[in-house]
Amino acid sequence: MFKECPKGIIQMKHRKKVFDIIFLLSLFFLCYIFFTNIHPLTIYDSDDWAQYFRYRNAIPIWGSFNPVKLFPETLMPLSADIAGYILYPLLHDFIYSLTLVTAFWLCFFITWYIYEIYRFIEYLGVDGYGRIIAFCIFFLHFVLFKISDKGYIPYLFGAHNVSCVFHYSIPMLLNMILVIRLAVGGGELGKGELAKGVTLLCVYLAIFSNLYCSIILMSYAASKIIIGYVRKTRPKYFKLYIGISLLYICSLMFEWNGTHRRGFVTSETRIDLWGSIISLFRILSRMNGIAYILLIILCIGIVIFIKYRSDYFETYNTLTELVLAYGGALTAYIILQATTGSTGVWYVSRVEVLLGIAFYPFLFLCCSLYVIYKKMDYLFRVIPILSYILVVNWVLKFDYYMPSTCDCVKESYAYELASYELRECEKAEQGEKMPVYTILIPIHDTFESRENWPHMGFGDSLSKAAFRYGFTKTKIPINVKPDISVNEKYNIPYNFYNSGLVY
Repeated sequence: MFKECPKGIIQMKHRKKVFDIIFLLSLFFLCYIFFTNIHPLTIYDSDDWAQYFRYRNAIPIWGSFNPVKLFPETLMPLSADIAGYILYPLLHDFIYSLTLVTAFWLCFFITWYIYEIYRFIEYLGVDGYGRIIAFCIFFLHFVLFKISDKGYIPYLFGAHNVSCVFHYSIPMLLNMILVIRLAVGGGELGKGELAKGVTLLCVYLAIFSNLYCSIILMSYAASKIIIGYVRKTRPKYFKLYIGISLLYICSLMFEWNGTHRRGFVTSETRIDLWGSIISLFRILSRMNGIAYILLIILCIGIVIFIKYRSDYFETYNTLTELVLAYGGALTAYIILQATTGSTGVWYVSRVEVLLGIAFYPFLFLCCSLYVIYKKMDYLFRVIPILSYILVVNWVLKFDYYMPSTCDCVKESYAYELASYELRECEKAEQGEKMPVYTILIPIHDTFESRENWPHMGFGDSLSKAAFRYGFTKTKIPINVKPDISVNEKYNIPYNFYNSGLVY
């Protein structure tokens, strides 16, 4: 009799692992199809070309252009090398190879993030519903906003361009992952020295990635420190949170002395509190009915929580930490605007930044679902129906989701343009030998004010890519020249449109 119990437990754990693997593979498959075929992540503008082929060491660099962005600025060229040296010889299509590698990284971190959401739901105690709720939260990242005036629907996993996928989306996801892992694991780094080392690597990469992203992890660490001092208790892993905070302060010092910040900060730089408030309200006005349904669920959870607070002691502690962390994160975003010279209050409306702002509310939603589950579990009968509605809503919007190109150019046009630019590099070597070879690029209405943004001087990046991956045998000096004929041939708009914005 006593021998059967362990066997049954082992079988249950084995079954759970099998279902977890199916859950993760299904999630990754959905993501990968979306970001490689439905809305592929295609190289398009000057930032994309420059960042894929700009190399740096994996340490903060004092006084450089981006001192602390070591995670995106090392992962992006590594991705180009994987595409150029491994996939390109097999597929004979460098641009598509770049798309496959970029999509892999984004889908990997999205899958990991949703898995951590699932673990958080299980940690709260919503037994048996973790995977399906996590799937629902995945789809919610796509369906919260109305269609824009330009005819596109922004979504939280979207980005301004491929460069921003690496500079914002992926670092933001890593910071969010670490917060959940620390919350669920009680601050434990992992089991075994190697696991602890990998977690420390993730913390290092998360902090030295992007200040808009590392705020997420820093705010949680700060909340743990504050609560520790207020309650006069020192958690087992209190030193870890102190270490994260010191590392973040170090990143601020490096960023303050970076040349990128100096290019934005002027004597007129100020914190526009009123403008920030207006921006937040404008974002709320762009949300659709699904977002307001979530708000109702949150309110129901809050009412139940207040009424039966004594029944949710552990949840109350977790929620206190998260609310304090969220308040700190929102405050830090405002301060960041002054300390780093943010380009304006509109920055908060970028979907890459909104992903981080929406993170804690999603965790609050999980907490609300938990308290509802404990008092009115019969309401969970509608979750399969809601899941089906979300899936259909996601599929119906495939044609309207905002492309991850800063002009909202259709991905197939971006692919054709990038392929043309690489072919021109090959022609440069085959043609007459000249000191500098000129390649025509699209022209935009920013030609006078911003030097033809988003297509400007990326000839050196083109030359590096062509030589590094064997398109040319020598590194040929290349100049780029804006010309309207390229716009007409590859369907590139003349009017610049800053995509990735909710409004």
